[in-house]
Amino acid sequence: MVNYPKKKTMHCPSAQCNAHKTFKVVHYKAGKARKYAQGKRRYDRKQEGYGGQTKPIFHKKAKTTKKIVLKLQCSACKHVVQNVLKRAKHFELNDKKKVNTFLPCLYCEFSSIANGARFDGLQSIRRKCGWAMCSAA
Repeated sequence: MVNYPKKKTMHCPSAQCNAHKTFKVVHYKAGKARKYAQGKRRYDRKQEGYGGQTKPIFHKKAKTTKKIVLKLQCSACKHVVQNVLKRAKHFELNDKKKVNTFLPCLYCEFSSIANGARFDGLQSIRRKCGWAMCSAA
């Protein structure tokens, strides 16, 4: 799973900016195929009449994921840059990072392991730990 920020600061290559600016990030999706593009017209013409399917239809799909393409737009000059990430099954645009809510201190970690007792919840740790930053305290 890939988490990516909705805004990113990077260099804008356009002649207007040519400096570091904030970019708005959008997940790129391919648009609808044009009805009257040359390849489509040629294919439709060949398919007309009798004779069945004239061109091969690809069935042996091997890839389970697609590469993630990002569309980055400069906030100042509206210049658009595309950026390709690696393959992933799940992609999300987030405003903030995930924060680990449970952060026990080393005392809590090792004292429960050293005693040989199984983890029986935070109540037993709260009694032992006095560290203010520990979420178990």
